[in-house]
Amino acid sequence: MGLDSIKVMGANENNLKNVYVDIPKHKVNVVTGVSGSG
Repeated sequence: MGLDSIKVMGANENNLKNVYVDIPKHKVNVVTGVSGSG
């Protein structure tokens, strides 16, 4: 996707273990978690 996305590479924080993700820009994106997770 090149410059059309936000890339997270190798995220390690709290319960994240080496997470890689491409989030498209200019689109509706939703990230959710369990209730009361912080």
